Amino acid sequence: MESNNLTSRVIDDKKEFMVQTVHDMRQKVVRSSLFVNGNLLESSIMPYSEDAPEDELLNLLKRTHNRKKEELEYLLRSIREARDKGDPEVLYHLGSALFHKGLNAEACDLLSLACELRSNYHQAFFVLSQAATACADMDKAKKAADRAVELSPHFADYRNNLGEICLACNSAKRAVIEFEEALKLNVYYAEAYLNLALSYIHNGISHEDFEMYSELKSKALDYLSKATIIQPDFRTREYSQALEALSDGNLPEAFDLILKVRDGYKKSRLIKRARYFDRFLMYTDWVSRSQIADRIVYLENELTRNPNYVDLFYELALSYLHQARFDWQKGLEYLKKGLELNPGFRAAERALKLSEDEYSRICDTATDIAKSDG
Repeated sequence: MESNNLTSRVIDDKKEFMVQTVHDMRQKVVRSSLFVNGNLLESSIMPYSEDAPEDELLNLLKRTHNRKKEELEYLLRSIREARDKGDPEVLYHLGSALFHKGLNAEACDLLSLACELRSNYHQAFFVLSQAATACADMDKAKKAADRAVELSPHFADYRNNLGEICLACNSAKRAVIEFEEALKLNVYYAEAYLNLALSYIHNGISHEDFEMYSELKSKALDYLSKATIIQPDFRTREYSQALEALSDGNLPEAFDLILKVRDGYKKSRLIKRARYFDRFLMYTDWVSRSQIADRIVYLENELTRNPNYVDLFYELALSYLHQARFDWQKGLEYLKKGLELNPGFRAAERALKLSEDEYSRICDTATDIAKSDG
């Protein structure tokens, strides 16, 4: 091949972003990675056939690299435009995109602005609290999480998130209240059970509340059992080690190990969710039909966790509407192919004209809905 390694650097706001795309001959993939100040942020792969000719592989390498670079440039440009425009909806969705991509400082910046512009924007406060936590700004995280719960106290995720921040701020007693509230809203909330176990163990270390301390071991084991029954993915090596540490009375080690279980699970979910930040990009040329199909599956799964979250129904509806746009587009393509084979096919000709007009209206409607403030 002419080259098996392409690198592009972009300097923006005193940060160096580097896109590196390599041809991995051993795994038969083209891998494109994004680095920020030397740290790997994300990586994606594009497999290819073993018998692919060299010129085709070179084109795949260049296309993959250019797309990753253009996506980065688009994202950075969007940040600047979002700040200038000051649209809370755009700020929220782009801020969420940045958080899921690991650009936490940039996410905090945009989400904070969204919350300033719309003081009742509970979704923005919720994501802001998570981004601020990732930035270790616990004061901002606590205030944002409190506000999200104040605005929408019936969302289990908001309660669980606030509890985690309280626990991180060494308030196990308050954390327990929030986790219990989350479970009242969703009795099958595995993370809340795991967090309750963490809270009781933390209290055993800090001695914040005597009543909690007296029930530490039985409560912790009960909550851990419930958590793993609902979410078997929690049963990792660290989980088994945590049970041993708890049995031996080594509370600090048990706490650290269960925290690793929780944080590992969170990281895996965040990586999966990174694909779904495309809510902001949904009505641009970036999104694909497969991404919309994946998003529908994701949102339907989220609804099982938060059945009272009306916004998830709204997002799911938008995704189905956008999927319909792709289906309509595919129908147009087949009508055109049919007319190429038989230009005199009057029924197809009429159907194409009517469908093109309707397709234009569908696209306009879907875009208008997505851009509306709701």
